[in-house]
Amino acid sequence: GINCSLGPEQITPLIEEIASVTNLPISCQPNAGMPQLINKQTVFPLTAEEMGPLMLPIVDSGATYVGGCCGTTPAHIQSISDAVKAHTPKERTHIEPKTIITSRTKLLELGHHTKPLIIGERINPTGRKILAQELRDGSFIRVKRDALDQVEAGADILDVNMGVAGMDQTPLMERAIFELSMLVETPLSIDTLDPAAMEVALKNYPGRALINSVNGEEESITHVMP
Repeated sequence: GINCSLGPEQITPLIEEIASVTNLPISCQPNAGMPQLINKQTVFPLTAEEMGPLMLPIVDSGATYVGGCCGTTPAHIQSISDAVKAHTPKERTHIEPKTIITSRTKLLELGHHTKPLIIGERINPTGRKILAQELRDGSFIRVKRDALDQVEAGADILDVNMGVAGMDQTPLMERAIFELSMLVETPLSIDTLDPAAMEVALKNYPGRALINSVNGEEESITHVMP
């Protein structure tokens, strides 16, 4: 769903777009209009009476849960409730599930109906003594250079492995995810058997990553897919 940022009129087309790609329930909590700066004070212009009717197009667009954010009061919420309580959310066309990974700004669809995707696997210290030493020294210059080189060469996904012998992968993976997310739009593949490193990577990655190196052993499955 969407919360804050915009008023009801500005947020309606975004709800329509979300509804076109998901079967899940959608929530929407707009502000009481677009903020205005009046006498050095931030003011949200919509009154309670004005806001309620403006929520109807949002429900018609597919939102199933509605409310309000900045600038709204109990009176606004009551007005919204009165306006939509007899309204039924739009019946949506069923969307076939898809497997999708994303970066902060780019989306990739995976499946038998898509073109083969190229995964760049240079960001891996296994068998690369210089890269391993640089990571021990806290340098990510080569990691970033490898990322840019692979993107330029046509990689659709970048694999990230921080398995340096004798080192805790977790802080290395956290730093790598931060650096690469800021550097490239290409979605990332998290390549680790370490549950802690995987968890910190997924929590810090501003997107939906591909998870690599999970095997069929019971311990691995229990940690990754409890």
